[in-house]
Amino acid sequence: MSETGEEQFITGIIPQQRRRGRFSVFVNEEFVIGLDEGSLLTLGWKVGDRLEAKELERAREEVEYRAARASAEILLGYRSRSESEIMKRLEQKGYSPAAIEHALRYLKLQGYINDKEYASSFANAGAACGLGRRRLAAELRRRGVANELAEAALQSIDENTEKKLALEFARRRAASMVHLDPVVKARRLAAMLERRGFPYPAIRAALEHLVEQGEVES
Repeated sequence: MSETGEEQFITGIIPQQRRRGRFSVFVNEEFVIGLDEGSLLTLGWKVGDRLEAKELERAREEVEYRAARASAEILLGYRSRSESEIMKRLEQKGYSPAAIEHALRYLKLQGYINDKEYASSFANAGAACGLGRRRLAAELRRRGVANELAEAALQSIDENTEKKLALEFARRRAASMVHLDPVVKARRLAAMLERRGFPYPAIRAALEHLVEQGEVES
């Protein structure tokens, strides 16, 4: 926009040829901003309107807010994410703190992000894939889930549950190691279970059960 002090008027709102649903806004015959139809409706602009500098700044904020929301929704379209994960990805994309805060507030109001539900779902899915409580807790921390929410999500995975999960995983993997020496098989299974976050008592119980069944040797 001109800095000469002359009054500024919207002289054109023209549909963009290459981006359907977007419009180029001209002030005093000079392009100043591109907006989608929703933003135009929110701002209520029309040709002939006098435009103050603060109104243009508000429009630019609106554009960034909508872009941040859209980026976050695309991220969630791939998989569920924690609030912290979304925030970090939006920061990496260069959005302002205000736009990120706006996007996160919108996502929470719409029910698109909920760290309590995310932690519970992640813990259940991880356990089903053969991860122990320690590994699950570390993964949730890495994803920025608050400690209290992570602990609540992991409450159902007690000592007995871990033993069951460890045995299920060990049995699945043992079935693919039939060509190995039983002693080597037992060592590899123990190492796998440890890496997946299972405690020693659960590992020992799983291997002892497989030994009893003749699937491995101690």
